[in-house]
Amino acid sequence: MKNILAIAVATALIAPAAAMAETTLYGKLHASVGTVENVSVTGGVATTLDETAVESHSSRFGIKGSTELDNGLSATYGLEYGLNLDGDAENASTVTNAAPFVARNNFVGVKGGFGEVRVGRHDTPAKLATAGLDAFSDSYGDMSKIIATDGHRVNNAVAYINKFGPVGIAAAHSTDPVPVTGVAGSGADAGDGDDNAVNTAMANYSTGPFYGALGYTAIDNV
Repeated sequence: MKNILAIAVATALIAPAAAMAETTLYGKLHASVGTVENVSVTGGVATTLDETAVESHSSRFGIKGSTELDNGLSATYGLEYGLNLDGDAENASTVTNAAPFVARNNFVGVKGGFGEVRVGRHDTPAKLATAGLDAFSDSYGDMSKIIATDGHRVNNAVAYINKFGPVGIAAAHSTDPVPVTGVAGSGADAGDGDDNAVNTAMANYSTGPFYGALGYTAIDNV
């Protein structure tokens, strides 16, 4: 009986290690200290004030991986969160007690010869079309500050990704991309009166030094 118990314990210890074999832990810490120029207008008179500011530029940590299934399929997953190194809350009216973590891409999926299907919170394919092209990524000159769709990430998404030689394609549908402010658990079925949907797609071609891509996003608000 003791031998059987010892084998069971050993198996329990080995199994998690095998499951972790295809797991990658990654992250990025990026912060800066600089001078920010704030301009305020009062009574038609503009006042300029230079302030020293600490900024966190898309700092993040995440875990991603895959597990082999039957019939040539693999289960995939990714959990990624942004870190507010400066303590400020992004896109908020107050920075008091700002949450240290902000959800980025969080998904589970299935991958096989047909491509990959992901479900969760994910970058739009239109955003993926410019991935790797931003020379000033995660800085004050980030492309998302010039092209609005370059920063889009949607909730409640079902995405499809595949690659055929030099051609890559992706498409996604979101049933309710952005929660309604002030409504806990808001969404298409939360009784908030808004039925939002996003359809987005992209196609790219890469060979040698050449890269070209087209992205498309349509947002329906009902």
